[in-house]
Amino acid sequence: SSSSSSSGGGIFGFIFGGGEDSDAATEKHRTTKNSEPPRHVSPDSQLGEREAAQVRAIRNLLDAYFGLVKRNLADSAPKAIMHFLVVNAKEQLQRTLVAQLYRDELVERLLAEDPRIAARRAVLADKIAVLERASEILQVANAQISARTHGA
Repeated sequence: SSSSSSSGGGIFGFIFGGGEDSDAATEKHRTTKNSEPPRHVSPDSQLGEREAAQVRAIRNLLDAYFGLVKRNLADSAPKAIMHFLVVNAKEQLQRTLVAQLYRDELVERLLAEDPRIAARRAVLADKIAVLERASEILQVANAQISARTHGA
């Protein structure tokens, strides 16, 4: 354990490449910059059991994290696409409908009362007048009957 930490920066030296001189690290970075990353990184045989366990734990955590990110991204992409499609379609439809609704030749027709409803309203207004008159007559009759029974 102490030999691995003194010979290359320990676990962090293994992961981040500490312990190399800067020219060699820069050259290595330049040559690997455009190449593909390795599929599997196995711990050096120089690592102790503790460091190897830490590397495995970090690898497991990274695998789990990337799995979550991948799943979230896969779930978010269709949602984002549908959101933008629906918002665009809604705005386009709303503009079209409002443009059709506010045409000058339609305003008078849309605001006009249906003749059947106007006729029905007139009939009901007449019925209300008749019922109000009947109510007045009944009140007068009730008052007269009350006066006779109490006065007699």
